[in-house]
Amino acid sequence: KQWYQRRVAITAGNKLQDKTINNLLNKNILNTRKKAISKHINKLQCKNINNLQNKIINKLQSKSINNLLNKSILSIQNKTINNFQNKTINKLQNKTINNLLNKSILSFQNKTISKISKKKKVPTATLR
Repeated sequence: KQWYQRRVAITAGNKLQDKTINNLLNKNILNTRKKAISKHINKLQCKNINNLQNKIINKLQSKSINNLLNKSILSIQNKTINNFQNKTINKLQNKTINNLLNKSILSFQNKTISKISKKKKVPTATLR
């Protein structure tokens, strides 16, 4: 009987040890899996963060480029408008100057004509 009881106790002890070892192994495997999953999640999070950063950077770059383009377009438009205005002003100035010149020439001619007409008239007979 004692031998049998001892054998049963040893077998029960062995079974407990086996269960404990299996539990420890399973915990180890689970921990390893958890660590691997955590690493994978961290990598994915880093990729997501990098993607977001790149998207933000690209948006900022696009905005900067668009701003520069808009500024250069505005600058060109302003230059064109200024050139047109300057040409118009120059034309007006030239017209005014020409008008003044023409008026002074006409005035001079009129004065000369009036001087000539004020002089004594020569009889037509002597002109022939």
